[in-house]
Amino acid sequence: MKKLFRTNNKKHLDFFLLVVISVIFFLFIIHDLKSWYYSAIGDEYAFYLYAKSIALNTMPININKLFSQNGVYGIIPVLSGVYQGFIMKLFGINVVGWKISQILIIVASIFPLFYFVKNIFSRSIAFTTIAVFLFSHYIWAYIKTGYCNLESIFPTITELYFFNKGQYNKNNFYLLLSGMFAGLGFYTFYSSRVIIGILFVLGIFILINKKNFKPLIWTILGFLLIFIPFLLVNNDITYKAMFDESLISSNEYRTVSKEQLMIDNVSRNIAAFFKNNHVGPYVSGSLVDSVTGILFLIGLIISVIKLKQYKYFSLITWFCLSFLTTVVFSKFSYPAISRLNYLIPVISIFAAIGLEAILKIKSKKIVTTLQIIVIILIGYLNFYRFYVITPTKYQTTREAMAIRAWQTYCRNKSTMILDREPEPLLSLAIDAYQMKNTYVQNINLKQKIIIDYDCFIISTIQDKKMISNLDSLNVKFKKINIVDYTNTLTAEVFLK
Repeated sequence: MKKLFRTNNKKHLDFFLLVVISVIFFLFIIHDLKSWYYSAIGDEYAFYLYAKSIALNTMPININKLFSQNGVYGIIPVLSGVYQGFIMKLFGINVVGWKISQILIIVASIFPLFYFVKNIFSRSIAFTTIAVFLFSHYIWAYIKTGYCNLESIFPTITELYFFNKGQYNKNNFYLLLSGMFAGLGFYTFYSSRVIIGILFVLGIFILINKKNFKPLIWTILGFLLIFIPFLLVNNDITYKAMFDESLISSNEYRTVSKEQLMIDNVSRNIAAFFKNNHVGPYVSGSLVDSVTGILFLIGLIISVIKLKQYKYFSLITWFCLSFLTTVVFSKFSYPAISRLNYLIPVISIFAAIGLEAILKIKSKKIVTTLQIIVIILIGYLNFYRFYVITPTKYQTTREAMAIRAWQTYCRNKSTMILDREPEPLLSLAIDAYQMKNTYVQNINLKQKIIIDYDCFIISTIQDKKMISNLDSLNVKFKKINIVDYTNTLTAEVFLK
């Protein structure tokens, strides 16, 4: 154990610390994963159903289908659903098993991100990067959704890590792996396809400065090994699906031109880094907190000034192409918050560079202390935003409030949730949250309410006619009002 903590054995110490950080992050995110607050948005359960069908082997996956892009909603690659289904088999076919798949993506990204930054900058900047990355309230939010958006982060970071390591060590195997992870990007959420553009630009930079094309051949070979099966199965759908999610197919330009929409996308999304009035799934406010935002700008300016150096050039390329493809070419006329999370890793690196530039102090102890203080402040700001401010701004669905009523008052009771027009979303949430002895009944004024339940939940807000139907049953009920975080009445519980 003593050897582990010797300064000459920092590699082992770093790995040990990363494992500890990963475990802490995993436990922090999972602790409230079954909360009613994260139970229902609207369209996320398509991912749950797809992964569940794979986990239960009710959807056979052959080799051709494994390479197909025709997964969830016809645009998410099948392999993404296979991954989520596999994780559900390991951790449970329920909401926790489903959303753990996204936690593991971030945990897996910690290691290549740390070593990528450590190799091109320093150990100190690498640890700061990891802290800023894991404290992002946008990362927390999209883990809780169950969407697959975050899956694009892992192949991007890993590809850059192996590409840099292969170039530095002149190791063809690492270069081959970098190309393979670039190809893997086509099997996840489509943001990661920007890797190809990043590799292309970095390749040109290397050719101009080193005049050596041979190492790049291995990266291209690795990419083709993974990409060609995808291309053969999907043909022109490979690029058509991407265009369908871009400015090319946007309906927003009916009121403005495409060119104007692009200009607006730049301004509104740059502003969203620091101030954002648009509220999304479990997120509100700016992409980064105020401290991270200032440090990010400092790091960005430093990188632009030192652009001729490969390490800074690679970061600027990563940031600019990611911003261009996921934001500027977005088909939506509002901040693309569901895509902006793809930029969090590189933003974290810029912020770490900015902090390192500010703390130009000879004493390592003072620098370390100040770094810890800043990181704690960043963590507090994100924690406060996510757990205090956002719940008062994000409008929870009536399905989520029905789940809240059940978790608070009806757990372990036979329960009927009454609604005029219950959507499938509620039934899916009941299945994912494994709410035993809980049912949904579509009530209209001509139907009789079955009284053989201990708990009734009315998820239609203040439905007086439905309440009068309950009153007419001649059964004594204890009525409890359910309010959301804005203190608005959203559901009602009737207990026998």
